[in-house]
Amino acid sequence: MTKHNPLSLFPHRTVAAVASGLTLAFALTACRSATPPKAEPAPSTPTIGATAEQSRGPTPGGATVVGRLDVLIALTTPDSVIPNPPLSYALLVQPRGGTTTVTYPVDADGTFALPLAPGRYDVASLQIKAADLGAEPVVLPLSAIKRLELQAPASGCVYGGTVHATYGRLPKGSEAQQKALVDRASKNNRENYTFVYRPNGGFVIVGMGITDPSQGQPPTSARDCVQDTFVAIPVTQ
Repeated sequence: MTKHNPLSLFPHRTVAAVASGLTLAFALTACRSATPPKAEPAPSTPTIGATAEQSRGPTPGGATVVGRLDVLIALTTPDSVIPNPPLSYALLVQPRGGTTTVTYPVDADGTFALPLAPGRYDVASLQIKAADLGAEPVVLPLSAIKRLELQAPASGCVYGGTVHATYGRLPKGSEAQQKALVDRASKNNRENYTFVYRPNGGFVIVGMGITDPSQGQPPTSARDCVQDTFVAIPVTQ
């Protein structure tokens, strides 16, 4: 469980964080995506690639899956840096048993509304964009051991709650230098952390959690939706 206390606000919240898996190796400060709720977002038009637009309504004959995304990026060393805001996110969604991955943008307040044909879908990865992360978006697993499962009904909408994704930002350095930090944390905490290397600062995959939709105020777009909690399943299934 990640514990955090707000310190200050800018477009993303800066917090002091203690990620249970990293405390023995890293002192963590973090950037948390948390902006005030705004008007109801339009369901997201899927795209194959990095760019996505907003649409006016759900896919005909399908449903809208609504949820919230809460991202915590923790600094692992004094030399680590938070990506410069604004940050934007997208979910990489794949039909269960399918081979095509589709990109759906997440609204600036963390809400997503995905127009999907009936069926099951897997969300294994999160796409992050920021000016100082480079021209190409960073693609990170939501978890090293789990993926998010979405269930789209035949019609209407379903609200699955809030998905929490936590990452540790590594300092600038070679892949070997970043790996050494991750290996040290893994050894100290008897964990098997993985990371995604980036020359200007890689990302440790810390973990994913789900908050039940009954907790807190649902987004405007979910007020008339059926509530059905998102499920995290092992990546091997």
